[in-house]
Amino acid sequence: MINNFALIIGAMKCGTTSLFNCLAQHPEIAGCKYKEPHFFSKAENFAKGFDYYQNLWDQQDLTPKIALEATPGYTKVTHQDPANAAANIAQVQQEYGVEFKFIYIMRDPLERIESHYLHNMLKGNEAKLTAVSQIDQSIIDTSKYAMQLDEYYQRFTADKILLLDFAQFTVNPDQSLRQICQFLQVDPSFQFQQVQKAHNSSQRLRLKFPLLNSLRHTQLVKSWRSAISEEQKYALKSIFGQRKQVSFKLPEHLKTEIAQELKPDLARLHESYDFQSSSWQIKL
Repeated sequence: MINNFALIIGAMKCGTTSLFNCLAQHPEIAGCKYKEPHFFSKAENFAKGFDYYQNLWDQQDLTPKIALEATPGYTKVTHQDPANAAANIAQVQQEYGVEFKFIYIMRDPLERIESHYLHNMLKGNEAKLTAVSQIDQSIIDTSKYAMQLDEYYQRFTADKILLLDFAQFTVNPDQSLRQICQFLQVDPSFQFQQVQKAHNSSQRLRLKFPLLNSLRHTQLVKSWRSAISEEQKYALKSIFGQRKQVSFKLPEHLKTEIAQELKPDLARLHESYDFQSSSWQIKL
């Protein structure tokens, strides 16, 4: 049985893919077969049981390595679809006596919202913005980092949770990776390769055929997608997706409105969890 897990729990559009790919190089860390297994955030996956979850790693040489996965959906507590991942993780820890550590990387909240909104636009879920009311509240809530972290700090001790700044990881990835290794108690002197390589930055994966964007939201397709494996989903993405250079920026008046909504949460992030980034646009 796997006894030690490291979960990159978000935030979405904050470099979790780059971070996962770097850490999975470490000889003491075993990367999940799929970067985002969504085990704790999707009821249908969680219902498959802990044995199913453990089999998402190659068992041959795992022990005594740390099992790593990265599912940003674990910090989307106000989204309608995901289950409360923190509660499910705590349940598994109690039932099986395994250890979990969490890595939460945060980005300038406004930049993260822009990237998240663009992500949804390319899936055909969002229209061009003219008012804050057009933004799905769950997109803004994902940038309420203190609110998302509450779910974990209520259930796990602070020494099991590492908070990172996306800007620092981008500017000095070696330092961030050493910090993570020390947190996970693995060799911090390991030399990671291609640490400067960016993932999901200005290149976005979008469907080659516009009709597929509408079909993917039908109940039939949703049911079919829930029935296939993560490996099959990755294969389909490579077949039907293509990389496009795209960008999106919030209008200044909308930035101001969103900033006012986010300020109380960011103040609590600093006061309760001792985290603040001087590079973020929203100043307290």
